[in-house]
Amino acid sequence: QITIDPSTQNAILGQQFILTCLIIYSVPSPTFQWYKDSVILTTDDRVKSFTNGSLVLATTLYPDAGEYLCIAINTEGTATATGQVEIIVTPTFSSTPTEHLVALLSYISLPCYSEGVPNPVTSWLLPDNSTVPNNEHFSWSLQVNGPLTIRGVLATDHGSYTCVSTNEAGTDTLRVFLTVQVPPSAPYNISAAVLYTKSVTVTWVTPFDGYSVITGYRIEQLLEGEVATEANFIWEETGVGEGELDSAIVTGLIPFEFYRFRVSAVNEIGPGSFSSFSTPTQLPPSNPPAPENVTALTLNSTAIQLTWSHPTYTHGVILEYVIAWGVVNTNQHATITVPLSQGLQHVFTSLSIYTEYMFSIRAVNNNTDGDPFLGLLSQPIYQFTGEEAPIGPPLNVTLVTTPGGILVRWRAPVYEFRRGLIIAYNFFYRESQLNLELPTLPPLLENRTNHSLEIANNYRLALIEYYNFGNSSFSLMRVSVSSELDSHSYTLTGLPRENYYFDIKLQAVNSAGAGPNSTFQSAKSGFNIVNLLPILLPSILGSVFLILCIPLTVLGIVGLYRYYNNWKESATNSKPYRDVGS
Repeated sequence: QITIDPSTQNAILGQQFILTCLIIYSVPSPTFQWYKDSVILTTDDRVKSFTNGSLVLATTLYPDAGEYLCIAINTEGTATATGQVEIIVTPTFSSTPTEHLVALLSYISLPCYSEGVPNPVTSWLLPDNSTVPNNEHFSWSLQVNGPLTIRGVLATDHGSYTCVSTNEAGTDTLRVFLTVQVPPSAPYNISAAVLYTKSVTVTWVTPFDGYSVITGYRIEQLLEGEVATEANFIWEETGVGEGELDSAIVTGLIPFEFYRFRVSAVNEIGPGSFSSFSTPTQLPPSNPPAPENVTALTLNSTAIQLTWSHPTYTHGVILEYVIAWGVVNTNQHATITVPLSQGLQHVFTSLSIYTEYMFSIRAVNNNTDGDPFLGLLSQPIYQFTGEEAPIGPPLNVTLVTTPGGILVRWRAPVYEFRRGLIIAYNFFYRESQLNLELPTLPPLLENRTNHSLEIANNYRLALIEYYNFGNSSFSLMRVSVSSELDSHSYTLTGLPRENYYFDIKLQAVNSAGAGPNSTFQSAKSGFNIVNLLPILLPSILGSVFLILCIPLTVLGIVGLYRYYNNWKESATNSKPYRDVGS
């Protein structure tokens, strides 16, 4: 009695396979004969049959798969047993990339392609040979050709991963290397050397590039006492490798100031971290900027005080200041040197009254290699000296009678006599002596102490007393004018009397006071047509109705006559006089 156990067996392709026909009971011992797929099996160097019932296939081939029949024969008879042989194939990898490049924080799927019989399944090991977990970051499944997916790749994901492919024939592994591209490391050994008064050369050691070519650098400059700012620099890509020196020229710096620098490398992933700051580097002195906060203050009519402050950055040690100054729109210009011991101010004295001056100031710096550095001039500032009262009268004063008043025309005083900005004119006016109509006195009245007058003669002697110019007073009216004009005119209205002579004189006025009077002139004020209507209206109405009504015409003439007599008597009585005979 014989058997083949198990009845179905797997033979690994390419490996030795032994199929055994087991003797359960046999007397005497049998001999064996093997058949495959009902065909007697021929033995050779690869296929051998042994007396113990074993069939050995030295190297298994695909055709070796099939049904095998074992026949045991002795003197007592024969026994048979059958078994099925299947060929299985150990997993092998094909077309699987073993190196992958991935950017930081990106997504990647690592494939693992393998073949075998039966189909193998894959699993993954981390670089430390532990099983890759399944979570939000890593994901994989035990399946045929199952990939490893990594979401949000981290720098710590860099390394060698193992793909394990397994089936009944065995296991195979494949190393897959993942390179995670990260920003470059920080440069180191930062130093700076002066190139010119406003530029330095910054050097550093090229850092690790983060598995991505360095495409540029960032440089920050730190001015002592301030915060770091982006520097203006020139860098040429020279292709230097990690650990080699690289450099850039930083421009636009402030002379005589201390600077420190730090550098950051940049690749396709982004900028790396900054290096530590270099040691302070001082730039050489240079021409100073213009002084700041330049102001001019008028002290009086002949003095102006100039004040200023140092430039924010002096570009060196300031030795002194030079002021350029002069009269505006003239050739009267000069310079004056102000030592620092005098402070940041200077008073200009003995200047012209109410004259516009121009001031501009520059600093002077030390220079260890030659002549001192002259700085930039400040923007010019303009300032007038103070005003004084005018010393000249208004010019070309003319008077013209106009309805209801007197038109006054004049010109401003000579410019040099104004001594300031003319803002108004004072008008002085009074009733004129020309209004007096004195009678010719007879000889007997020449001496009132020797003669007497009869009251019945009704003589009245008008004496010039109140209207004597030594005692008469003027009324004042101020008229504001535009300071930009030289010619002016103004109509005096609302005078005490119409058709009456008035004396008028003018004064120019500035903020410091009033100037001298012009020579007074006289003119008669005109009638206001409104005031003439009561006189003209009866005559006009009488003329209109003359043909229709003679009595009305007579009344108009009488009314006009009476009004005229009353007006004349009123004018005569208004003159100051003394009754000599009373």
